[in-house]
Amino acid sequence: MISVAQQYFSVIYSAIKRYDPNHLVLGCKFVDSTASFLLSIVEGSVSGGKFVDAHSIDIYNFTPDRAKMDSIYKAVQIPWIVAEFSFRGGDQGYPNSKGAGPIVPNQQARATDFATYVGDWVSAPYAIGYHWFEWVDEPRQGRFDGEDSEYGVVNLEDQVYQVLTSKMTEVNGNAENMHRSASL
Repeated sequence: MISVAQQYFSVIYSAIKRYDPNHLVLGCKFVDSTASFLLSIVEGSVSGGKFVDAHSIDIYNFTPDRAKMDSIYKAVQIPWIVAEFSFRGGDQGYPNSKGAGPIVPNQQARATDFATYVGDWVSAPYAIGYHWFEWVDEPRQGRFDGEDSEYGVVNLEDQVYQVLTSKMTEVNGNAENMHRSASL
């Protein structure tokens, strides 16, 4: 598997850099539960040369597993983006019967947990970004795959969850400053 990863990443990386040398080459998007497999693939993708500029991962926990991510980073020296994380609210009547991530009681808890998560993530030197899942809540009857969760920063009527978005604005505005003192 490692030789396949090396070949794949080296061909793709070389082609992209040849025609578009000034842009970031994103590697694979992983799911947190694949971490042991992830490490072997990522190590394979960089042994003998650098073939991606960053990887991304979905981490649906109350905080990113810094010990696991620190160890992966130490092994491969490639920065990471949290591609998806979220906290499902339990106060707006959504079933929340299918979907990833913790369910918290209300918007204040979502806001507090967002601040804690981002603060922990951006304190890592390899953290180069994060992405909240998702803009709007999912339909109560479920979307195409059955997910029916309160993930959004707005509800289905496009009304903003003000407590959550105010905290996001504050935390996002301070993320660079928090990242300046990042360490392993």
